[in-house]
Formats: sequence, C-alpha cells, structure tokens
Amino acid sequence: MIHSEGWPEVVSRHVRLCSALRAGAAAMGLSTFTKSPMLSNTVCVLEMPDGLDGSEVVRHMYEKYRTVIAGSRTKLRGKVIRIGTMGGISEDDIRTDLMLLESTFVDLGWSVENGTGMAALDAALQNAA
Repeated sequence: MIHSEGWPEVVSRHVRLCSALRAGAAAMGLSTFTKSPMLSNTVCVLEMPDGLDGSEVVRHMYEKYRTVIAGSRTKLRGKVIRIGTMGGISEDDIRTDLMLLESTFVDLGWSVENGTGMAALDAALQNAA
C-alpha cells in the first residue's frame, strides 16, 4: 500500500483522517487524550465522559455493530477509547466508526445531538482537501 500510494500521501491521509475524526468527536463532546501538542496521526484516543465506561463502549460496538475499536489495559482502562486511522483506513471507515460511536452512545443512554459529529467530520475533511 505504501509503495502504490506513496509515503507522503500515506502520511497526509493519516493526518487528514485522524484530524477529521478528532473534530467529529469534539463536536460530540469528547476530548482528545492527551493535551500534548504532539498527537499521533495513526490512532485517535478519546476520553470518555464521566460515568461512561470506555470498555462498555468497545464491547457494545463490537457486539451490536461488529465494529472493532480499542480501549486501554492500563490505568486508563474504561477512561479512553482508541480508533485506528492507519493502514488501509479510508474516509468511509472513519465515517462509519463515528456514526456507530454516536449510535452506541445513544444505545447506552447518553445524550448526543444526532449528526453533529458527522457534520464536523465532513467539514474537517472538506477543509483538508
């Protein structure tokens, strides 16, 4: 994939997708974990709101929607979720992940304004183009 796409394009895609996913998540009220100015562009790590267990979000997304995201096995267990944006990940993949994250929040009883995250994600993708 790197050879066919080209290294600069791969890196640019990772930056674009991760930035757009962060923008969509922020519009849903989620904060990026950590506050460091140096963030990975290959994984988006999001803090869970107080009272919402990230492990339950991961489990629910897999059991109901067959979508695989990750949590954490460290002292951050239940406090963050991780969504990968490297490899063969496309704009459609991150749209699907964000849409299903929104659905999962609703399923678990959390208030999310329908479509806000997707609108922010799409705006970020358009601005990056």
